[in-house]
Amino acid sequence: MYSKTADLSSMRTSAISLILIISFIWGIFPRRDPWFARDKSLHFSVSFTIYNFAYIHTGSRDKSLSITIGIGVLKELIDLTIRKTGFSYKDLLYDILGAGLAYKT
Repeated sequence: MYSKTADLSSMRTSAISLILIISFIWGIFPRRDPWFARDKSLHFSVSFTIYNFAYIHTGSRDKSLSITIGIGVLKELIDLTIRKTGFSYKDLLYDILGAGLAYKT
């Protein structure tokens, strides 16, 4: 049976994958971006803290998680467009891990 929802989801996943591949080829990701650096611990701890502040103000775990991840994405977009240092998916992953730990605790 044909499912429009499944087809749309598959198209979305394919489009996102294509965008990431093209972005990587064009070099929007930083060339030197180690997995373990002081920068990564800052992303983790700041996201953990932002989540907790957001939770105090919103009272909602889901809203706080969305706010925190949104701020992380915004920061990486600023790095890409204004600072010209590149979009670091590794930094964003540490943001998500910090927010995720705060969400679970």
